[in-house]
Amino acid sequence: MDMPEANDLTEGIMALVAQQKREAISRRTKEVLAAAKAHGTKLGNRSGAAALRRAGKGGLALPETVTRNADQFADDLREVVEIIQAKDIRP
Repeated sequence: MDMPEANDLTEGIMALVAQQKREAISRRTKEVLAAAKAHGTKLGNRSGAAALRRAGKGGLALPETVTRNADQFADDLREVVEIIQAKDIRP
């Protein structure tokens, strides 16, 4: 932590705040994924490492493939996220 003047109480409070943020992010992520799934979006890595191994690309193409898949997944979810944001749905 970059707070040299912090005491044990301050560090404990900051840890609790960080934990609350993690839990909120986790909850929102699960809700968005559930909404996407209910909307018919297929979740998960469609290519997977097994497909890369079968193609003989192994770990060399993995970072590029994962990035490409993540970008496609984000594009697939964009409409759902925009709907949720427009309705101002919050946990």
